[in-house]
Amino acid sequence: MAPDRATTLGVMREGDIEVLGRIIGSSNNALFVRVTRVCEEPLAPETLDAVYKPTIGERPLDDFPDGTLTRREVAAWHVSEAIGWDIVPPTLLRDGPFGEGMLQAFVEPDESVDVVAMVVGDDPRLRRMATFDAVVNNTDRKGGHLLPVDGGRHVHGVDHGVTFSAVPKLRTVLWGWRGEPFETDELAGLERVRVALASDLGSTLRGLLRPVEVKATIRRVDALLATGRFPFPSPTWPAVPWPPFCQPDRADASRRCTSVTNASWIDPHTDIRVDLGERSCTAVPNVHLRLARRPRCAAAEVRGGRGARRARRGAQTARQTGGSR
Repeated sequence: MAPDRATTLGVMREGDIEVLGRIIGSSNNALFVRVTRVCEEPLAPETLDAVYKPTIGERPLDDFPDGTLTRREVAAWHVSEAIGWDIVPPTLLRDGPFGEGMLQAFVEPDESVDVVAMVVGDDPRLRRMATFDAVVNNTDRKGGHLLPVDGGRHVHGVDHGVTFSAVPKLRTVLWGWRGEPFETDELAGLERVRVALASDLGSTLRGLLRPVEVKATIRRVDALLATGRFPFPSPTWPAVPWPPFCQPDRADASRRCTSVTNASWIDPHTDIRVDLGERSCTAVPNVHLRLARRPRCAAAEVRGGRGARRARRGAQTARQTGGSR
């Protein structure tokens, strides 16, 4: 039986972290770990599995300050707690084998649930996730970051390192409700966040984020409450992350990422339905099956991604200066 919430947080804070392996394909050196808290006899030790992302392992990004992604993951959990929907698994900032990092309780997703079908079909179970993403300004809500459990009765969200930018950057696969009114429970969740931002949550976020990012979070929540509707995509920022979906091949022991077939997508800018076709991903085969629960993909060609933007800027600089970077 899974430990209760208080026990989970206690073990995560006080337990010893043992690294079991690296999550293949993680861009920020995420590690699969076991956390053990020794109890007084005759009680047995308390253990749980978790994901540990050391701050020192973060990949530098153009649009987020270095060494801040782990703190953004923790900040997202605090917002999740304030909104009251248990979206983000318990997440802490603590020292580990490689220094300070983010420690998050491991969630085993229910692989009988078709996440692609949920997203493409605008499943109402994802409305709360879309609301939460609008609050934290999530710039990387892929389908692979949705972890359904208990037959899809609940859905967790993970990988919140690129959130809370002061600049509007919402990029997600959950645009199915853009412009629609929030339901009563969604407005109530936003109200809880706004009240908490004026008290304990605001103080907590100021210890994890830059002051301008906390102020921007307050403005976002105020704007959502004022309009009472889901936001529209920004006309100046890519609306959908790439690849939007990536799921393990359940028939293949290597758990490689596979193509998304027989699915279509509504472009959030134009409302034109687009056939996803055979957009394939590739990943390194993973001999530790449990480490492949959240595989990341490397597309054969990525247009508009951070790497492409960096390359274009480098080429432009070289042309202007007559040299190379």
